[in-house]
Amino acid sequence: MGLGSSVMLKLNIQKAVKELGIEATVDSCNASLAKGLMDSVDLIITNSDVAPVVREYGKPIIELVNMVSKKELAEKLGEYVKNNN
Repeated sequence: MGLGSSVMLKLNIQKAVKELGIEATVDSCNASLAKGLMDSVDLIITNSDVAPVVREYGKPIIELVNMVSKKELAEKLGEYVKNNN
């Protein structure tokens, strides 16, 4: 996942959490940098290519098949919130 797609996903996540009424801090970074941030992370949202790498970090993951699908993001994030609140 490149920098452009990470930023686009971040913006889509910010919109989705706002629509779900969730207060959240959303950040984007590469998988290597993410490893050092796990103390402050509750959830990782990434694509299917990166998911196997970050899965070892021990945090919940939402794995997206289509990074630009706002519908897929909203459905999976909504399901996560429903099952974890």
